Amino acid sequence: METERMPFPMANVELVWQTIFEMLNDEDRICFANASPIWHGWVEKKLRPLLFAQVVPLLRPYVTADTLKDLRLVNSKCCNAIDNALASHPSNVWMDFEIAAQENKSIVPIQTLFTSSAEIFRFMDEMSLNTRKPFPSSSVAFVFEEGWDLVDMNYEADRIEDELWTACERLLERYGSFIKRVEFSNMFPTSINAYTVARFANCLSRMPNLKALVMVGDVEVTDRNVREYYYENNPLQLAHLESVTLNGIGQILTSCLLHYYCVPQKITRLSISGFLSSNLPHVVYRFGGLKVFKAKVHSHTFDWFADSGSMPPLREFYGCELLSVMWLRLFRSLQRFSQTLVKITLSGNFVVRKSECDMQMRLPNLKSLSFDTYHGSLDFLIQFTDLETLVIGEFYGAEFDGSLVAFNRIHVVDSNIWSLMPKLKTFRFREDTYKRPKALNV
Repeated sequence: METERMPFPMANVELVWQTIFEMLNDEDRICFANASPIWHGWVEKKLRPLLFAQVVPLLRPYVTADTLKDLRLVNSKCCNAIDNALASHPSNVWMDFEIAAQENKSIVPIQTLFTSSAEIFRFMDEMSLNTRKPFPSSSVAFVFEEGWDLVDMNYEADRIEDELWTACERLLERYGSFIKRVEFSNMFPTSINAYTVARFANCLSRMPNLKALVMVGDVEVTDRNVREYYYENNPLQLAHLESVTLNGIGQILTSCLLHYYCVPQKITRLSISGFLSSNLPHVVYRFGGLKVFKAKVHSHTFDWFADSGSMPPLREFYGCELLSVMWLRLFRSLQRFSQTLVKITLSGNFVVRKSECDMQMRLPNLKSLSFDTYHGSLDFLIQFTDLETLVIGEFYGAEFDGSLVAFNRIHVVDSNIWSLMPKLKTFRFREDTYKRPKALNV
């Protein structure tokens, strides 16, 4: 005998459950809407704004940054949903070259850009009358666009530098906890002294939730007091920092920032460039969680990772400015990451001699391989049978007797490289992109 279903009894205590309902987050309210007709009624009245949190992440890959900015103005629910989706998107900790490699350009983080102290103070005045979150994707860039070479005399440079850092400090004092990604570009004069470093350190200390740090400049640290400043003050590490890009700020400051601010096991992305030496700061060899790495290295760099006992699960390596004679040695050392490495990008001249064409490299999971300039036979590449993307900027080929790959620069699609590399999907040669001929698709 079928028993009569009674109404959900707890829904009858409306005052109590409405209070609890108001304490639920948006996702839980939607999930529990079907628990009783009364609950469903409460949700139905608010369904449209509640759905923003679920819909916005789905829209993110298909709409432009300008569209998202316009949607933030619809209402507070939509604004919060967009801000949360942007702040949690993985691209916020990606390197610039990772973002540039994406075919879907809508994933580029929306940065709040400041180019002068006046812009910063104007923004703070506007925000004093606004209750919304200050930065749409928790990403901020300080870029001094005027250029220090246009600033007359030392006194003028000192005044502008002081105004810039004062404005940054005041902004970050108020809103620094909202920032997860920050870029400082061209914020330093031609040289960096301990005073400038102290102002910069004040700024970093006011961003406790920072995940990605980008610094770009064209300076050299010559003041030995910079090292002494960090040694004496020993700033707190940035506990959430995962991604670090340091370009053109000199070896001394690069070493200090990595040593004092990075928690070694937390760093997953590191890009260092802009100074002559290929000797990395020693702390880098303790970055045991490193997944994406760009630097000027030498053939023993990855051996030192092994010696330190902190072999990282490296997925992508971007090598800069290495002498051509060192590339194959570097390939050998990269075999240490055979289980994790999926992408290698090399700038400079890569040279394969006839005697080296048959040299075997154990990189079974390699999916993407890129060269600025390739010299020699392409036979060396066909051993990478799982390769899906091949990029060659300039090619100076040399087909030896018995060469397997017949490569025609004019008719790339007719090359037998497609049949010799069965999983190759994309071949970018010079400025053109070629897709695998359909006739060869299984």
